[in-house]
Amino acid sequence: MASIFFLMSVSLPAFLRALTNDDLYFGGKSVLRCAALEMITQPRQVEWYHEDELIYVSIIQAQRNGIHLLSHSPSATWGGRALFNPKTVSLHLTRLTPQDAGRYTCRVLGLDGGDSANETFYVRGPMRDPDLQVESPTFRGAINSSTPNVGPFHEGQSLDLYCTADPGQNHLRIESLGRLHEGVRLSCRAEDKRTGEQRQSIFIKLNIYFRPLEITTSSNRVLYAWETSELECVVSGSRPAPEITWFLGRKRAAASFTHTSFNGNVTTSSLAFKAHPEHHGLTITCRATNAAFPNDILEESWNLVVHYAPVVDLYPCSRRETQQPLPSEFRVSTGSPAGFIFATEKELCLCCSILANPSPNSIRWSHNGNLIELNSTSSLLRIGPPLQPHHEGTYSCLVRNSVGETNSAPLRAIVHCTPNQMADASFTSPLFRFRFVGSVMALAVLFATALTIVAAWRRSAELDRRNPLDAVAVLGK
Repeated sequence: MASIFFLMSVSLPAFLRALTNDDLYFGGKSVLRCAALEMITQPRQVEWYHEDELIYVSIIQAQRNGIHLLSHSPSATWGGRALFNPKTVSLHLTRLTPQDAGRYTCRVLGLDGGDSANETFYVRGPMRDPDLQVESPTFRGAINSSTPNVGPFHEGQSLDLYCTADPGQNHLRIESLGRLHEGVRLSCRAEDKRTGEQRQSIFIKLNIYFRPLEITTSSNRVLYAWETSELECVVSGSRPAPEITWFLGRKRAAASFTHTSFNGNVTTSSLAFKAHPEHHGLTITCRATNAAFPNDILEESWNLVVHYAPVVDLYPCSRRETQQPLPSEFRVSTGSPAGFIFATEKELCLCCSILANPSPNSIRWSHNGNLIELNSTSSLLRIGPPLQPHHEGTYSCLVRNSVGETNSAPLRAIVHCTPNQMADASFTSPLFRFRFVGSVMALAVLFATALTIVAAWRRSAELDRRNPLDAVAVLGK
């Protein structure tokens, strides 16, 4: 710590030339010669004052052979300790105490009462440590050993320090308190140039309040959705420690952690924050204030950047398509995809709604689990018209960005065909071909059976129509 001294030199007046070093301490003596008597032709009375208090009165008479003392009357506190000697024209003080130090005045009155002369003396007791007094717009008071830290003072204020060492005083003025005075220790030293004795006051340290000087925020400007991130705000240069406030938009947010450094110069505030996609672009503000400077506000704001994997939804382009429960043979579980009916004379159009930051770099479509290369980078899938039965099935879109990839919930497309289209489609289908061949074979068997029955019946009829005689003849033969 630096120390600043403002040196005070106390020079004792020449009228104390009769004093010795021993006279300056407790129990000593002093002789004060009143030279003002020589300025009055016919002196009548000599009055002695200590700090404007009358302590001794001498009635005298001037003659050719000198001055004769007619009467004297010391005060109660100086009885037996003060005596005027007319021969040396001086006042003798004995058994001095520290309370006797100070200013003495000799006043001489003439016979006519009109002539008078004054002479002032100073008597110093044991030299004491200088006294310090501080004055500023916000503080005023004497300094002692119980107040080593003085203040508070505000940055930019003036400061006056007074160092008093009886019988003198010195003055130090600081026009504007600044950061260069932070941590500085002040003291004053008094020196008696006559004796060389020095005394020094206690050291004091100024308690100065400063405005917040600088505010910095964390460089972590990109947050990830659904993850807890920590934002940091650092304020330096404030005395006392600043109040740091966080705002999300216009809503105040509570800090999760606040810490002030050991020297009080740096205060750090942290905000634990779980971002969501809707927070993207939201303004976040860190504000620092010092109650000593209510009009000086330091703050920094920025817009949040929230990154997240794609959020995907799949639905028909036109809401006119009707949603239909899937037939029981297509249901795998209660979580089966919703089915939408599409007319064959219209196109099958599906929209992949994407919410992602950053923007997606890949969009892929799949039909029944197989990738569709056509329009694979578009958020719209268009098929037809016309639609064919093989266009039925489960569709989904897979979206990817730098954070991750997301597959949409599947959507079941059902193609509604006319009877002719159904016949054509059935004829060309493998199942139809299988059923057709079986039917032909069944019909052939049925036809052969019918022919056999008819042939047998006709033969029987022919036998019935033969001549009975022929029969007998035949039998007879």
